Amino acid sequence: MPKKLTPTNSPHLPYCHACPNNGRGRIADSGPSTADILFIGDAPALDDFRRRETLSGRAGKELTFQYLPLAGLQRFDVCVTNVVKCGSGTTDDIPAKRLEACADKYLYDQINRMQPKLIVPMSSAACRVFIPGIDLELDYARPIETRWGKWSGTVFPIYHPNAGLGMTENISLVRECFEQLGKFLSGKQAVPVDEYPEPEYVLLEDEDEFSDYLWSVYTGKDFDRVAFDTEYVPTRPTVIPHCYSFSVTPGTGCVVMAGNLNLSRRINDWLESNNFRIILHNAVADLDPLEAMGITFPTTSPHRITDTMSQLFIRSLPNSLKVAAYRLLGMSMTPFMDLAVTHSKPAAVKYLELVASGIFPSPYPPGSRVQPIHKKAASIIKSVDKDSGFDPWKKWANIDPLESGPVTRVLGPMPAPNVSHFPPNILTHYAGRDPDATLRLNLLLEQNRGFENSVPKLQRV
Repeated sequence: MPKKLTPTNSPHLPYCHACPNNGRGRIADSGPSTADILFIGDAPALDDFRRRETLSGRAGKELTFQYLPLAGLQRFDVCVTNVVKCGSGTTDDIPAKRLEACADKYLYDQINRMQPKLIVPMSSAACRVFIPGIDLELDYARPIETRWGKWSGTVFPIYHPNAGLGMTENISLVRECFEQLGKFLSGKQAVPVDEYPEPEYVLLEDEDEFSDYLWSVYTGKDFDRVAFDTEYVPTRPTVIPHCYSFSVTPGTGCVVMAGNLNLSRRINDWLESNNFRIILHNAVADLDPLEAMGITFPTTSPHRITDTMSQLFIRSLPNSLKVAAYRLLGMSMTPFMDLAVTHSKPAAVKYLELVASGIFPSPYPPGSRVQPIHKKAASIIKSVDKDSGFDPWKKWANIDPLESGPVTRVLGPMPAPNVSHFPPNILTHYAGRDPDATLRLNLLLEQNRGFENSVPKLQRV
């Protein structure tokens, strides 16, 4: 156990009301206070308390001897601090209010005095101080210009050295962060830019439109592959196919609805007659829905399938389609839930309105003070009206199944966030972008078989 800690008498760091330790256990920064580069972690770890210095334990050794040299830096070249200056010796689940309080109380003045040329926040918590809402999985090791207080400059978000201690598979991720930092400092880092900023995604409704599309993309070009993706509505015990999409050339994508079987048979005949290679991202998830919608060629010709998720995995690259497309191609892709929640909420509210207007049997004895379910539904509707970010699904899920059971038996389950609620234009862009990204990734990976942390630009086909 560490020794009992007492408050320091530093005039620069009086503890604030948000500190659970009343200022006990304050940890000194590491490195010169005039350094040009400031590394910022989230909070001191237990080893830091024992040694009374920031990042002085196992993670600190990794930083000093493994990671900083990858960026061409030495420990005495940089200053290392934390957003939280004191605490309980754990960095797990630090409340956002406490991070904000510590940043306002200490970090704000420290950065204004120091005026570093580069700030390197380590961990999601530290990054959110400077870039609220940042998704570190997408934006790690990418320079971001920002302003914070009287300081303005470049923030270079990375993962904390601690990430490689708990999970060895994260070591390569942390190494990549510092390798990219070294390239940035030497002016050699290349951040990919979307080569097709105005893509063409269309909803195909008949065979004539399909023929017109082929005529437009085939002129003067030779293709040997088609990328596919599927969208479906999750149900129990199976799924309901909603649509599929395909791309034969970068920057384009076509969407076909599940019920359009005549068009699907025409597309399937086209695939078979040309003996195309089929590119999928996570083929296991797409093969059954494709077959159910009439695209049987991939199932009957499995030797012609290439899975980009596997291609990325064996190269130790991000294998999430959204993350890989952004980091390797510069393609921004809207997260599914952002769209699904927005466009599915009206269906959920309509369901709640039916519940609020009906009388359902209560599992509780007469005279019970428990609010009846129709009033609970009305209360959820009011909350949605007051707050656009309110989650009606979470609130409904918290209701005792004994109460919601009679409603479910009559009305079925509450409509979940899913693609069936997307307007046609939103669906076309969302669904069309997936095979476009899949095709571009496949082309990029085949052009760069010795892919090693470089991100060359995709050439136009």
